[in-house]
Amino acid sequence: MPSIRQALIDRTVTTLGLSDSDVTFSGNTLQVNVESLPFNTSTFARINLTVEGGPSPVPVPAAAWLFGSGLAALVALKRSGA
Repeated sequence: MPSIRQALIDRTVTTLGLSDSDVTFSGNTLQVNVESLPFNTSTFARINLTVEGGPSPVPVPAAAWLFGSGLAALVALKRSGA
């Protein structure tokens, strides 16, 4: 199971007025304290998370490569006029 290693406020887009002390995490629980912060229709907050221990990437199956090469061969045959 992935776990959060770091949570940072993206100040380039955040308009909510969050401070670093408003964002905390423990294990896989992220808490954002928005008490007493002003909200309106243009309020936006982005918190970037650094996560470790996620799932391993899955390799593309051989069937996908075989399908792709067959498709490329059909396109080549059509272009050659055969």
